[in-house]
Amino acid sequence: MGLLEEAQAKIIKFSERRSKPKKETRTHHKYYALSRMGELAVRELKRHGVIPR
Repeated sequence: MGLLEEAQAKIIKFSERRSKPKKETRTHHKYYALSRMGELAVRELKRHGVIPR
């Protein structure tokens, strides 16, 4: 759906990190962040009370 995207920055603030692949993957850590569409979807869900603010 395009709600998450791989973060391109080498340094990611802990608060901005969203999810990480399973521990079984033996590669360098790949971090993911919400895409613009993901941010808008979360904002709308919060606005309608579906998820808490």
